[in-house]
Amino acid sequence: MKKKFLLLLFASLGLYSCKSNYTRIGDKNANYIPYYLKVYEADSLYLLKNYESSYRILDSLFKKYEPANTDRDHEYGRYLMSCVAVNDTINLKKKIAFSFKNYGSMQIPFDPIDNHIYLQNIYKKDSIYFMKQRKKYLKKIDYGLINKLQEMMKLDQTYNRQNSIENKKNDSINRVKLKDIIINNTYPNYHVVGYFDPELNLHAQIEILLLHQDETTVFKYLPIIEEAVKKGKCSPLEYAFIYDKCILANTSKKQKYNY
Repeated sequence: MKKKFLLLLFASLGLYSCKSNYTRIGDKNANYIPYYLKVYEADSLYLLKNYESSYRILDSLFKKYEPANTDRDHEYGRYLMSCVAVNDTINLKKKIAFSFKNYGSMQIPFDPIDNHIYLQNIYKKDSIYFMKQRKKYLKKIDYGLINKLQEMMKLDQTYNRQNSIENKKNDSINRVKLKDIIINNTYPNYHVVGYFDPELNLHAQIEILLLHQDETTVFKYLPIIEEAVKKGKCSPLEYAFIYDKCILANTSKKQKYNY
């Protein structure tokens, strides 16, 4: 089901094409569309407990693409779990370190629990080393932007959303601030403000702020989000969520992606 949804999304965006050389996140000519399709195929196989096939897809994929590890799927975490499932544990510590350095943690599923415990035990044996890697991840985060988003969210939630008059005033203030945040074709999601962590970036969710804007404003920024998807900097599911919720809230049209 998820794969069919993605095919619809990518076809509508006109983004599908293949690249043969190694692709890095944010490269000028990066196209992560084939990557996402493979990720969701591996995800489906993992949920069916076909860990061997899921592992083979992700292991091959990461040789062609820098892992995007989207914040809605955490495919690198599934990869770590599938490595344990198929007994590919020779370089596991190095792979875990890569995850802490780039994503701040392992972000692994709980099932199967034995594999989860296996990875956690590796972490416990050398937690100081892995925390040093996490510090490198934390240095990449824009804390100033997190503070701005949190202040905007505070303003957004000042009144009950049914209080239309006051909310319109606050939304107009945030609309001006959005211009200063979504600049230089940069969409500030998890690659800028980090993966969700209550102690780090609670209530720094730009998609919520966008959902409370008018259709004109949202559609103004959708091309930037679309480009972030293509460059491996945003989950395609986030794009679909913003698009559909905007359509539902502001028009009588049907949702396009039903997400």
